[in-house]
Amino acid sequence: MNSKPKSVTLPYSPRWYQYCIHRAFKNGCKRVYALFHRRAGKDICAWNHMIMAATTGGSTEILS
Repeated sequence: MNSKPKSVTLPYSPRWYQYCIHRAFKNGCKRVYALFHRRAGKDICAWNHMIMAATTGGSTEILS
């Protein structure tokens, strides 16, 4: 059985106005109300945040 940890790389970088969402979650907020226009990428932003949280055990280092 191979016990090496696997690395997950997502081809995602937040748009400039989405950094506040990721920063809020990184600083401990449990809920965020994102009021952006209808094609602003809210779903993509949320999905990538959830994927990172699930694969890293809650640590979301989307922002460098």
